[in-house]
Amino acid sequence: MKSYLVTLSVVLLVFATIAAPAVAQSDESRDPNHVPVFRAFVVDPVVEPGQEMMVRVAFTNDPVDTDDVAKTAQNVRVRLDPRNTPFAVRTGDIVVGDMADSDTREVAFRVEAPENIAAGEYNLRLKVFHEFDNVHRRTYTLNVPLRIEERVRFSVVGSEATVPVGGRGDVALTIQNTGELDARNAIVAVTSQSPEVKFGRSSTATQFAATWKAGENRTFVYDTSVSSNGSVRGYALGVNIAYENPDGARLVSPDHVAGFVPTAKQSFGIDGVESTLRVGDEGRISGAVVNDDGTLARNAVVTLSLPEGSATATETEYALGDLEPGAAESFSFNVQVADNADPGPRQFTATVTYRDADGERRRSDDIDLRVDVAPATPEFDVSVDRGTIAPGRSDELRITIVNTRDETLRDISAKIYLEEPLSSSDTESFVSELEPGESVTLVFGIAADQAALEKQYPAELDFRYEDGSGETTISDAYRVPVQVDAPENSGGLPFGLTLPILGAAVIVAAGGAGFLVVRRRRRR
Repeated sequence: MKSYLVTLSVVLLVFATIAAPAVAQSDESRDPNHVPVFRAFVVDPVVEPGQEMMVRVAFTNDPVDTDDVAKTAQNVRVRLDPRNTPFAVRTGDIVVGDMADSDTREVAFRVEAPENIAAGEYNLRLKVFHEFDNVHRRTYTLNVPLRIEERVRFSVVGSEATVPVGGRGDVALTIQNTGELDARNAIVAVTSQSPEVKFGRSSTATQFAATWKAGENRTFVYDTSVSSNGSVRGYALGVNIAYENPDGARLVSPDHVAGFVPTAKQSFGIDGVESTLRVGDEGRISGAVVNDDGTLARNAVVTLSLPEGSATATETEYALGDLEPGAAESFSFNVQVADNADPGPRQFTATVTYRDADGERRRSDDIDLRVDVAPATPEFDVSVDRGTIAPGRSDELRITIVNTRDETLRDISAKIYLEEPLSSSDTESFVSELEPGESVTLVFGIAADQAALEKQYPAELDFRYEDGSGETTISDAYRVPVQVDAPENSGGLPFGLTLPILGAAVIVAAGGAGFLVVRRRRRR
């Protein structure tokens, strides 16, 4: 045999001692006609999981008996088939060309094993497509063994979150050592992938595990916050694990990705909204704030926002105290509606500020309130029952009032205001209670000057009262007419004489007659 064949045999022997042999599975392996026969060796059979690696395979056209001479393999083409293994082969067919007896070729395939693949040996297949004698076509199949060594490896197997949008809470990641070896002094670092997620003031947080056995699950809890700009959606976290293997080597596992979904922002509702608002008047808005969330809201305060220019309130905040999950707390606001406001349904807005479980001050989303504003109507229907007085006389002014509101009014104090030539020493009247639609007659004593002209004069009347909500209000002024008339059939005297003048004249005349009588008697 030629000397180079001896040399090649030595080379192949070296390959056999440092590489995994590929076993032929073709019936042609002992063909007496010395057809092409192939043997293959993997240069480095160890594959790192989770990484794409180049697997180099050397194969030779060489019969089993080194004294035999193989025919030349023509148009050789090779393919690495993963079969039913979890490996992925990223390289397609490789064209090699012709291979004479004892020719050796080395080809490289891009291969990737999944990150969670178990340790052990896996057989892939190398298919060698070739021709010989320019006639025959054959496929030679070889086993290509690849090996996954025992190692430490990790997998994120669970995630839970109690952090609300706009608040702070916990994100718990459960990670398993899915490898075959124990890990020590592991540092598990998580990194936020969104500016809305923070760990304290940082985007990264770490936890430590002194020991971590193979197959063991460990849960790591991170104090996490989600800004108010966040939403209820999935947020990604990068997970990096540095550790020591049993040999004391410091290693870093491939990067992992975990995720969590925050809970909804603390939410509140408002039930039982009632309104006594009326155009041009002060009324009340009342209701109850309900804690719709599953966590306690401490020191809650509801704030009312009013339509600008049409309503005002002296106080716009109402302290609710602590609100347990599902609890409700009542509130009320006194609101003055402008005279130029339009009646009808109006949109008011309320917000709730509170402290969360960590004592942080939080603010709810806006809560819309639909509030009805009634048209402007007087509190009372006022009419004059008796309102005529003679000049120079005193008399009663009788006024009937009717409660036109749909609520009972109490402690009604009426006051009348007069101007010359009218006057009164009895300007006030009181009614303890007046139900809706109920009427009462008020009596005032008035007088008219002697020089009062016979015509109508205005009198003004207002009311101070307590409404159904307990608020005390002073009404607008009501104007009523007072008629000044001389009494009919008074027997007027001629020449403009009045009774006092006439009486004086009678007395003087009587005195003169007596005098005459006396004097005449003397004279006799």
